[in-house]
Parts: sequence; C-alpha cells; structure tokens
Amino acid sequence: MSPRWKRLRRILGGTFAGCVMLGLASTTAGSAPAKAELSLNGGGSWGAYRELLTWQDDLGGSRSPIDLGYAAHGSFLGRKDFLDRNLDFVLSGIPFSTEELAQVDGGASGLIDAPVQVSSLAFVLQRPVPDGLSTLQVKCDPDDPNTPDPTKCLVKRPYTGPVKVPSENLAAMALKYAGASTIPLSSWNDPSVLSAMGVPNFTTPPLAGPAPVLRSDQDEMSFYLQQFAATAAPSVWSGLKQQDTRIAWEPITERLPRQAGASRDGVEQQGQQLALGGGDPSSGTISGFTAGVFAAVPASAIGGVKQAFPKAKLEYMQVQNANGDWVAPNPASIDAAVNAGGAAPLFALTNKVPGAYPLVWVDHLYAPAHGLSIEKTEGLAAVIRYLATAGQDAAQPVGEGRLPGPLVTMALAAADQLVRSNCDAPDRHVVESSDPGPSAPDLPAIKTIGTMLHCAPGAPAPAAAAGAGGSSGGAAFSAASAGYGGTSSGAGSTALATSETGATATGGELGRKSGVAAALAATKLPLGLPPASSGLDRLATLLIGAGAYFAFRRPVRRLLARARP
Repeated sequence: MSPRWKRLRRILGGTFAGCVMLGLASTTAGSAPAKAELSLNGGGSWGAYRELLTWQDDLGGSRSPIDLGYAAHGSFLGRKDFLDRNLDFVLSGIPFSTEELAQVDGGASGLIDAPVQVSSLAFVLQRPVPDGLSTLQVKCDPDDPNTPDPTKCLVKRPYTGPVKVPSENLAAMALKYAGASTIPLSSWNDPSVLSAMGVPNFTTPPLAGPAPVLRSDQDEMSFYLQQFAATAAPSVWSGLKQQDTRIAWEPITERLPRQAGASRDGVEQQGQQLALGGGDPSSGTISGFTAGVFAAVPASAIGGVKQAFPKAKLEYMQVQNANGDWVAPNPASIDAAVNAGGAAPLFALTNKVPGAYPLVWVDHLYAPAHGLSIEKTEGLAAVIRYLATAGQDAAQPVGEGRLPGPLVTMALAAADQLVRSNCDAPDRHVVESSDPGPSAPDLPAIKTIGTMLHCAPGAPAPAAAAGAGGSSGGAAFSAASAGYGGTSSGAGSTALATSETGATATGGELGRKSGVAAALAATKLPLGLPPASSGLDRLATLLIGAGAYFAFRRPVRRLLARARP
C-alpha cells in the first residue's frame, strides 16, 4: 500500500469517526425533545363523567399533549366558575340564562357553543331485600279445616321480568308524592304499577315504594327530572305545587325545590347508596325487609357502581316514551332519540319515535369567543374536534349514545368559529389546513375532518393584509405556529407555501394554501426543533471524534492482532 493511500485512509477514517460522534451527539440531544403540555381546565355537568378518562388519555397522548382538567360539580356551578373566569370551558346541558349572558362580554356572541356529548337520565334500581319483587298467589284457604295442606295455599313467586313504572308513578316515587288514593302513587302496589308489570300484587308492604336518591348540588340532572315530571306526570307536578305553596316550583331550575328523601353531592356518591342493601339511605334502613332504592343518574353510572361494588344487583327501571314503548336506556335507544330530535331535549317524551329513550339531551361545550391565547385557541379547537369525532367512540362502551351527523357538523363549525374569533388580532392570523395540528390525537376520525382553521402567530402576509377580500399569501400551520413546539419557515412564520390559486381570503385574514403547495406543507408537520447548539459546538464534536480515531486506532489494531488464532 502506498504512503499516499495510507495518509488518505487515515484522514477518511478520522472524518468518519468524527461524523459518527456528531451523529450520536445529535441523536442524544434531539431524538426525544421534551413535550410541551397545554393545560385546559373545565367543569360542569356529570353527564360525561364515565367518558372523561378516555378523553383525557387520548388528548394527553397527542404530539403536543393537552392536560384536560375537569371538575364535575354540576352544570350550575360550572357556568358560574366559567363566568368568574376560573375555567377555560364548561360542559352544560342547560343554556346560559339571560342573567348569565349579561356577565359575558358581548352577550351570546361572546360564547362559542359546540354540542359535544349526548347525556341521559336513568333510574337505576336495587330491588327490595331480601325477596326482591315477589308476588303472592293464593291457591286455597289456609283457614279451611278441609284444606289438606294449609302451607301450600300461599305461594310466593319472584318477579323476574323488567321493572316497568308508568311516568306518573315514577315521578311520584322520585319526588316523594303520595297522591290522594288509599295506596300511594309511589307504592309498588299502586294499580297502575301492577298493571304495567302484569302481576296481581307485590309482597312488599302495601304502602311502600322504592326510596329515591337525588342530587343536592345544582345540576342538569335535577332540571330534567323536574321537566319530566311536569311534562309526563302533570297531575303529580300540580299536586306537588298545591301541597307546599311556600316553595317556588316554577320556573324550573337545576336546584330541586325540596329534598323529601336522600340526596348526595354528585353522581358517584349517589351510586354508592345503591350498594347499601336496598334500604332507604335517608332513614338508615339497610338491613331486614326493604322496599328497594333507586337513583336518578346518567345511564353510564350503572357501570361505575358495578365496578366499585361487583356484588351489587342493579337494573334500569323502564320508562314509557310518547310512542307507547317501554324502553331502558342503552346506546341504541339513546341514539334513536337524539337522531330524531337532534339537540332538542327530552324529544321522545313528547314525540313518537319508536324504540327511543325519552330522557335524553345534549351537553354543549361553551368557550370564550374572544381573549384566548394562541395556545389555548388551538387547544380548545382541537378538543372540540376530537370530542365531536373520535371522542364519540367512548360513549357506547359505557352505555351512552353518540352525536348524530348534523350535530357533529355543528361542533366542527363551532371549532372553526372559535379560531376565527379568537385569532382576530394584529399578532396572529388564521390559517386554513387539512392537518388537525399537533394537539389533536393521532386517530383516524380526526384525519377525515377535512379543511379546518388554525391560529398562527405573526401578522398576515402583506397580500392578505392589503384589504378586505384581497388575495392572501399562503401560511404553513405547524407545531410552532400553534405556539408550543416545532418550527415554521419564513419571516414571522408566514408564507412557507404560497397559494397556487390565489384564493380569496375572508375579510383579508385567512392565509390559504391549496394544491401541491398545501399538500407538501401538510406532509412536513410538525417541523423539527431547531438545534440548540451552535456551529462551534458541532465543529468541536467533529474534531473530538477525529482525535479519538487517531489516538486509539494503533492500540485497537494491536489488540485485534493478538486475538487472532
């Protein structure tokens, strides 16, 4: 081998070693950048409390994770905390009242309203103890001396069918109203209850009915329970108002006018009372003979109680809809109601929809239309888009229904409006892209949404800022343009890919991309983090690697030679 070739080989070897060192250093420094985390705090309704964990897991696993905090403390307090600016968003099935809107800058126009979750009111029952619901059949007269075996005259048989309670009786049971009859409307042995279940009697005490467990906090569950009574059991509602004229029964609010039985703060505490042996929690009767206990809770709550108390024997009390069907809440019956009625609450209670569960409504996410940072604007838009699409997959496993197509479209439009209204400022601009952004979970349903709006930092491109309706320059949406991670190209994070079609921008604010340029920009999302080290650092790494090559190549060569056989 010639001396020249040996010198060249040494130089190449040293260069290669330096490059390897540089590559290892770059990989160590940049392969696992720390993920920024955006915290969003919400509160309100208990309707989605069983879906919440899935939502939090999915949003926390996105490229730019969202820490979704949520306090289920009732829709009323949720709206109050939101108005006090303690929350970024609120979930509520009750719209903001006129008095509440007076506290919002801009009134109703100051709120973004997105339907995101289908809620339901179910009546979950623990049957009487120890006999459940049993009937007593008289086959002969035990007092007749001619009866061969008096012990066989009375036959007790367990009732194994579904529990069907007419609306008038169900409202009386829930609100503790006896009525004027000898046998209370709230009793298992009321003639209407016996007729609905097709039995002559129940062995429970003739005047006894199941004990209700309702809510002490102010929530939409209590609101719709009262709406149910006023609509489907007007005689009970009228009787309650006449029974105690000191109470303001109307207008109906999220607060129960009176607590005639047991009440608990929140759905989880309500559910715990169902595992006490079928007794009345308000009286402490949890052993011996009981008439049963039931709770007015979301349909999904039955699964939560069974997880906590596997031995609890719980079931739904069936309700009769306007079509005359006896229906228990399940994903199919809830879907039937919301598919027919959309966002209209309790639609199947007054409209004939076959197989539809009547006590269904929609929870809405309310967020500020103005004043959000770029990060929170992007984060809340991603939350709405996720909840309205992939987030709906969490409903069926817990026994709830999902948003129908028109409400999904409404929610996605609300997400765009949130971006448009919060991004109307000199230091930011609106970008249109089919990429859902780094805050969105990597789930197929989100990727099929199509074009959506994003909020990026920096003033609009000059062409877009020239005048309303003018042609806009393109803008790339990336992790950096969302303000938490990633980079963007071009001055002020604008004009990475100019529009090939020169699409007109709405109000001069929308930087649009289309055609090949938009596709190329979307494939590069999110862009990588810029290197933290300077050029001198990289040169030093290269030289160290080369030096190590020259220093150790002879000892290594000798060691290999000795190891040869």
